[in-house]
Amino acid sequence: MRSIFLFFALFPMAASAQTAPDARDLLLRSDAPILAARTYRVEGTLVTETTGPGIQLKTETSFSTAYSMPGRHRTEIKTGQAKILEVSDGESTWIYNPQANTYSKSAGGTSSPSHLRAIVYGRDPANVRSATLERQESVAFGGKPVMCSVVRAEYAGLPGAAKATNVVRTAWIEP
Repeated sequence: MRSIFLFFALFPMAASAQTAPDARDLLLRSDAPILAARTYRVEGTLVTETTGPGIQLKTETSFSTAYSMPGRHRTEIKTGQAKILEVSDGESTWIYNPQANTYSKSAGGTSSPSHLRAIVYGRDPANVRSATLERQESVAFGGKPVMCSVVRAEYAGLPGAAKATNVVRTAWIEP
């Protein structure tokens, strides 16, 4: 299974205007504000490509999460026409399926969101096979263009997906 994780990280980072930043260092340092924050909002797209004899499948899943310590979050996940809304107050978790107009409630909060586990995994240098600075690109953020370094990294795997191979993460990072 091939997974591509697109992630927008718009956090200030110290970098010289004269010298291109080291892609690996930029990638590893860019996630620090998320891991240290008591609240954050993150959006992204996970593209999964499965190939094999007679099988070629590509799935795009977009997500948006607003997270607040300890364990409170609101997550929207969309794959094709299927949508899921998950809300947790740290003590209970509600999952709403708008297509079926149903919801479920479970006691206890959920574990950390999967994108947060992926960030923690991605910060471990042992998991990064390679990282390259692809280009500079403008991204609209808060209604204004923000110039970002586009970093492409290849990973040894993906947490929660034991059979994942060729895992690629592309991050847009404000230098």
